[in-house]
Amino acid sequence: MQNIFINIFNFFNRNKIALYASFVGTLALFAFFAFRVKFVEDVYAIIPKDKKQKNLPRFSKIQNSQTSWL
Repeated sequence: MQNIFINIFNFFNRNKIALYASFVGTLALFAFFAFRVKFVEDVYAIIPKDKKQKNLPRFSKIQNSQTSWL
């Protein structure tokens, strides 16, 4: 198992251009997927839609009205 990592180290130690190219490629790949992330502010979007959860928004409004006077 350690031979794999030693071989990778030796390869990148000899080929600095491949090291920098793989670093930039990985960084570009991470940046590409990071910019595709969309944030949703609606908390109810992550809750599964079911008949049992239809009263959930009403319950949260009741809780918010009870804690608003604090």
